[in-house]
Amino acid sequence: MFGNQHYYSLNYIDQKLEMAYAVPDANGGKWPKIIVQDCGIEPRPPLDTELEYFVRAVRTGAQPLVTGRVGLEALRVAMLVKEKIHQCLK
Repeated sequence: MFGNQHYYSLNYIDQKLEMAYAVPDANGGKWPKIIVQDCGIEPRPPLDTELEYFVRAVRTGAQPLVTGRVGLEALRVAMLVKEKIHQCLK
């Protein structure tokens, strides 16, 4: 994801978030130096986080982060992708 002067990279599998940005070359070179910083997120199994937020919404009556309608649409898209993969493998 691109920010104003930064680039953010999220590796969902490794659960790592990095931010990169350019600074002028200290030696006066024509190319900037790219600085990459680890944003230090704590790895956690995604399902644990999803269940925690779901249970919190049920207990408190709060709006869930993902509504049932959005979840159903995500499932519909996933099923279409699965169907296309099977078609390509025939």
